[in-house]
Amino acid sequence: MSNSEMDKALWDLANAVTAFAILQTIAFVYATLQPEPAKLLAKPFSVRWIRRLTPVFATSYVVAIWGCFLCSRVPTGPDGYHGRAWILATIGRSIVVVLICLIPLLSTSAPRAD
Repeated sequence: MSNSEMDKALWDLANAVTAFAILQTIAFVYATLQPEPAKLLAKPFSVRWIRRLTPVFATSYVVAIWGCFLCSRVPTGPDGYHGRAWILATIGRSIVVVLICLIPLLSTSAPRAD
């Protein structure tokens, strides 16, 4: 595999990690809108685990995104690696993942209408 193919694969992998984080949060929000899962998520035990695991998942997603960036830093072509595009995309992806992972945390601290 050439360097440019590897860079493209890493770029796609970083996009996939970001998309997975977004889809996971959408699934969480959808589940909280359903009656049965909403009852389960309202229990203190569930809230504790959501508050503990969400930062773990967010951190692992951000680490995976930055790992793709660091692995792609092999020079390709006359301009070298496309550092500016990669760093901006990596920072943007990281911000998106952190913001999207705040949704479950904030939803557990919102007042519930019983």
